[in-house]
Amino acid sequence: MIAARLHEFGGVPVVEEVADPVVADGESLVAVEAAAVAHIDVTVAGGEFAFRPELPHVPGTDGAGRIVRSSELAEGTPVRVRGGEVGLTRDGTWAELVCVPDESLDAVPEGLDMALVATFFSPCVTGWIAIHEVGRVAAGERVAVIGAAGAVGRVATQLALRAGAMVVGVEPDGERAADIASGAEARRSLDGVEVDVLVDTAGGEGLQSRLESVRPSGRAVLIGYAAGTTATLDLPAFLARDVALLPVNLIRWNDRMRERAVELLELVCSGELECAVSRYALDDAAKALADVAAGRARGRAVLIPSRKERT
Repeated sequence: MIAARLHEFGGVPVVEEVADPVVADGESLVAVEAAAVAHIDVTVAGGEFAFRPELPHVPGTDGAGRIVRSSELAEGTPVRVRGGEVGLTRDGTWAELVCVPDESLDAVPEGLDMALVATFFSPCVTGWIAIHEVGRVAAGERVAVIGAAGAVGRVATQLALRAGAMVVGVEPDGERAADIASGAEARRSLDGVEVDVLVDTAGGEGLQSRLESVRPSGRAVLIGYAAGTTATLDLPAFLARDVALLPVNLIRWNDRMRERAVELLELVCSGELECAVSRYALDDAAKALADVAAGRARGRAVLIPSRKERT
């Protein structure tokens, strides 16, 4: 098969021919039709993940395809791949074939866009948890989404609008303003804005100033730290405003995420919830990884392996 493999941490993936994977008990072989390229893949490729995989390594924690061989599912069943250490401590989905634990598979309906199946989960369930479970956004509230043109930010914006909130979509990069979901007020900063709920995908040292835009007794939902992993707070000012700073811990919400996945996939594939996808050929894995690392990919990036007849 053809796969994109890392031969050194911090290097670029090399697309090459390798032996087909060998399936063990409790595993299934999947013909990959779409493989997500995510920030976790950037972390693994850079050698910054908590556990380094053995090299050479095939990245890719999320994907979609069809069953080639399995004791659990019929041949040809369309499936979503996620979990079971796929792409982390074991080879992932950036290949024509991937061998995965049976528990990392979810069957999906026929006829869906596999690129959406491979990429919807992380931004959609993260956005759902941020808006509905952690932020508890209510109709009539004013919500600001920082990084509203990003994959998670765009979904969070749409979900807040669907909940009946008034949404301010903040994207400092003016060129990306067009990617903010329709219905939101697009802005480059929160200057002069006061909101009930702040949904922050940026983190970093700018968090302090953004918290000042939250009304007293409001909520600030922290999703990520794209702008930096540390933040300094003026504690007297923070305490005086009485703003709840709420982290989105996806490990804690894992069961709830899986419960909502089917509903969210249906919304995405019906077009009711837009999840932007940038498609790359498997041969362009290095470019896709670089684009994700630099924030150049629109929405989620996905690799599309070439299809070959297999016996």
